[in-house]
Amino acid sequence: MKEPSHFYPRYVDLNKGESVSLPGLPRITLLGKQIVLRDETLNRIAESAVHVKVGARKVTVPVGLEHESVAVGDVCVGGELTLDYPKDFPNERLRLTKAARLRISKRGVPLLPPDKYGYPFDMPWNNGARSQAWLAVCYSLARIEGDPAGKIGRYHDGYDIGVWEGLTVRSVCRGKVARARAYKACVECGLMRPNVGTKREPHSLLIEDLERPLLFYYGHLSGCARTFRAGDTIEKGEVCAYTSIRGASGGWYHLHLTILDLAQRVRVNPFPFLREWYLNTLPHYADFLTDFAVHVSSERWNNQAYDRMAFVNKVVAGRAKPIRRYRASVPGCIYLRDAISPAPVANIRENEHQPFLVLASEFRSRVGTGELWLGHTGKVTAILNGKLVYSGENKTPYERHVRPMQPDSVMIKCRYRKGRNRLVLACERTNVFGVLSVRPRDAYGCPM
Repeated sequence: MKEPSHFYPRYVDLNKGESVSLPGLPRITLLGKQIVLRDETLNRIAESAVHVKVGARKVTVPVGLEHESVAVGDVCVGGELTLDYPKDFPNERLRLTKAARLRISKRGVPLLPPDKYGYPFDMPWNNGARSQAWLAVCYSLARIEGDPAGKIGRYHDGYDIGVWEGLTVRSVCRGKVARARAYKACVECGLMRPNVGTKREPHSLLIEDLERPLLFYYGHLSGCARTFRAGDTIEKGEVCAYTSIRGASGGWYHLHLTILDLAQRVRVNPFPFLREWYLNTLPHYADFLTDFAVHVSSERWNNQAYDRMAFVNKVVAGRAKPIRRYRASVPGCIYLRDAISPAPVANIRENEHQPFLVLASEFRSRVGTGELWLGHTGKVTAILNGKLVYSGENKTPYERHVRPMQPDSVMIKCRYRKGRNRLVLACERTNVFGVLSVRPRDAYGCPM
């Protein structure tokens, strides 16, 4: 497939001091890189950053995971990968030979052509622990999971979207079905081993984009929506498959999505595409609260020994200092394990022994009355401007065919202040998972 001359984003590998110039964009130079947070449990980098110079301006760009590009003038620069792993770690799948890989796109230009459909689901996602997102390196996974075959010394180079059984999966492009065992580019880049294509076809689907040189791989499916043959055309937005109970890495079922750029022969982080599709195709979810101050009691290691409501009252009164600020990378579901720690798997003790946390957020209102639309698992208490407006528990179990959390399942009538409002949410996880969604609306249930 011939690459369009205007095709963005571009992926470039640079060493420190090297530059790249792309048509119509300023020169971009890699100045250096740094490890921001290391996951000692899995012996991997949990968060890193690169320092780049775009034209005359110096900026720091977060690398990988759920990070947006940094916009400078007419260019957007995203961090894809850094080469900071042990020298003996197998790197044949990502094929990174230089210090870092950058994602470069034009500001205001969609990563892919927009259309009516684009997102693989019709709902906000449960994004799951970030350890399951792009480029989680399973280098020492045996330390916490034993020694499962095929799990040691490999990259997880896709994006896992938390789901339950039987959800419809839509194609994000107009494409054609590609057979894994016969698709040379797939094998060369390590997407599948050459001899397992026929065994994995019932539980995976490969779709080649007909407009861009991209290959989309959907994994952990229960089956396809119809009998597909190699070369069959799939329309954008068409239901092509259904989710399953497979893919329980990290403790929850998920759909695995990998994107392979066939022209540049690289694997790419699916998250920027997912986020763009989500915001373009599901605009009615744009008013979810996404920015929170996270509060955890200093007595958290002995959860039964302190008065939780006394701690909540301290947060309401502004006498408790937050441990961090958490901003959801897309509107929708807040995963409480992510809120507690930027590296959830690395802080296993924090997650096992801290089922109770308090989230505080602010929003502005032009009306005096309205509704808080809330969805959650576990127990949640909501306090708006110092007044208790909700306290309830969701006892829906985490089972394979059950949707454990429905956004907007609770609609709470309340009074707002005209101007700034402060919302405090006391959240108790009744198991290892905890999911929350909240958005303020007016008295007619419309966005404010």
